[in-house]
Amino acid sequence: MKRGAIAGGVKLANFARAAYDMRTLYAHMRCAMARSSNALKKPTNVTIRSDLLDQARELKINLSQEFEQHLAEVVRKHRAEQWLKDNREAIKAYNKFVEENGIWSDEFRTW
Repeated sequence: MKRGAIAGGVKLANFARAAYDMRTLYAHMRCAMARSSNALKKPTNVTIRSDLLDQARELKINLSQEFEQHLAEVVRKHRAEQWLKDNREAIKAYNKFVEENGIWSDEFRTW
């Protein structure tokens, strides 16, 4: 199939653009999360088992730092899952197109 040819009513350029947009969005999302480490801190209350709190204090563990690092990882995982859910149809359509037609750069591959 020639570049730009119609496949299932959608041009190859549309699939390439969708894939590019998904990669770009994900990259921007990761950068935004990295930048948020400079955000202002806000006090909050959490409930922790008393025996665990005693052990953490005994070990001089910085609870705020540990909680923030773990929460950032949990948020990142949830955002990634949500991103995949939001883009599931586009990914499925792109993968189907590639399966049926190959990728645009196949003709240039030397391996």
